[in-house]
Amino acid sequence: MVATLIHEATHQIAFNCGLHARYADIPLWVSEGLAVYFESPDLGSAKGWRTIGAVHRSRLAQFRDYLARRPTDSLLSLVANDDRIRDPRQAVDAYAEAWALNYYLIRQKPKQYIKYLQTLAEKGPLVWDQPETRLQEFRRAFGVGMTELDADFLRYMQKVR
Repeated sequence: MVATLIHEATHQIAFNCGLHARYADIPLWVSEGLAVYFESPDLGSAKGWRTIGAVHRSRLAQFRDYLARRPTDSLLSLVANDDRIRDPRQAVDAYAEAWALNYYLIRQKPKQYIKYLQTLAEKGPLVWDQPETRLQEFRRAFGVGMTELDADFLRYMQKVR
C-alpha cells in the first residue's frame, strides 16, 4: 500500500513541479519507470518503505526473468512507443524494464538523463510524437547508438544486487 501511494504521489509531484507537462507525450517508460524508482518497497521496514531509489527487488527479479526471452530490439521498442507498457500481456516485463532503464540512467548517465527530462518537460500538450521523434530525442540526449547503450545497460544491470 505504501509503495502504491508513493508511486502515485511521484506522478502528481512530477506534474506539479513541471518535470512532466500535463497532457504532453511523456513516454510511459519515463513516467512509470520513475514512479517505480521512487516507490521501491522495503518489506524489512515496519513502514514498508525506507528510501528513494533503492533496488526494487521484485522489479529486478522480473527484469532478470525477462532477460531470458528479451528480444534484441527491446530497448528500442520501449523508447519508441508505449505499446508494451499498455499491453496487459507485456506490461509486467515492460514496467520492470522501465524501472531498470531509469535506475541505470540515473546512476550511470545522470547529466544526460537530466538533459533528456528537460527535453520532455518542454513538450506542449496534446502533441503526440512519432516513434522516430522519440528515438531521435533519446539518441540526442544520450549521445550513443541504441545498440551500444543497450549493451552497457545490460552489463550494468547484471551487476545490480
